[in-house]
Amino acid sequence: MASNSELDNNDLEKFTLIWLDTDINGSENKQTQNDLRKLSVDFKTFDTIHDCELFIQSLSIDAYTVLIVSGRLGREIVPRIHEIKQIYSIYVYCFNREENLTWAKNYTKIKDVLTIKKELIQRIRNDNKKAIYDINNESLQINIYTNNSNDQFIHSQLLIDHLLQMKINSIIDTQFFTQCQTESDEDDLELKILEEFQQNNSSENSLYLLTKDKFLSKLLTKAFKKKNLNILYLFRSYIRNINQQLELYKCSTSIHVYYSYLITEEEFEQLKNSVGKFISINTFLVTTFQRDKVFLALKQTNNSHKVLFEIYADPSIDDIKPFADIKSLNSSTNQSQILFMLGSIFHIENFSQQ
Repeated sequence: MASNSELDNNDLEKFTLIWLDTDINGSENKQTQNDLRKLSVDFKTFDTIHDCELFIQSLSIDAYTVLIVSGRLGREIVPRIHEIKQIYSIYVYCFNREENLTWAKNYTKIKDVLTIKKELIQRIRNDNKKAIYDINNESLQINIYTNNSNDQFIHSQLLIDHLLQMKINSIIDTQFFTQCQTESDEDDLELKILEEFQQNNSSENSLYLLTKDKFLSKLLTKAFKKKNLNILYLFRSYIRNINQQLELYKCSTSIHVYYSYLITEEEFEQLKNSVGKFISINTFLVTTFQRDKVFLALKQTNNSHKVLFEIYADPSIDDIKPFADIKSLNSSTNQSQILFMLGSIFHIENFSQQ
């Protein structure tokens, strides 16, 4: 059983927030630091470009980093760090907005130039909550089965089967909801949805919650990516409920659907070299019959590729994981959507680049 201390240390939906300013420890900036620290548990401050740049260069390759910088220091450091993959967005926090807009407009990662603390905090919260979802949820956790290395592929399949077979009790459900409330970052809408679900926890409501809000799907995808077994074990009742619903409503005929998502250059090359191989996708995959709409709706971000999956699925294949049309269960759309079970396996027939 996962302990509370273990759960508190998980790193779901966290990003590194850096603030660079020569007067970083001034009396006025001390309170601003306290406010910014509420946005991220990984909050760093620097008063020199040298120390800040050294830290940025030490970041792991998959780090998601937001930089706040003063106008004067920004002119010097932004040209040097702008193309670093780990830097996702930059905000210039200064006294003279018009003066700094002149040079800031030349850098696409600079999202805004702001002079008011409240506006800075709100902009970072809004921008990066959505962006983190795009990265964690649109960039899938994929395992590829190869002759040389298939441990992760097999492990993910065994883990999902194990989660579906484990016993469920009320204590686990309580821990599940407590953890979700912790990860919701006090978002009123997410908390309301969780409260509704907790009051009526059932297979039907599990699938309804998945289609109504992306919050749980986001947590689950990140947990698989980070191999966070504590979180995954708490999800087992939720996963089992959705599997039961997909089995109940599963498609009876073959389908042809589409899914679009963002990947890094490394992932792009990996997929391109995986023709003829099997892949498993460790999230609940929501697809559509509308090819153009799903591809155009996804906005490309820095250092990413847009990829379109064209999926042919046949429910008559032996031991296939269930997939179903969830249109009647999704109140936010009038269009058919096919939901594939967590851990569904696909065979890559071909890969074309336009």
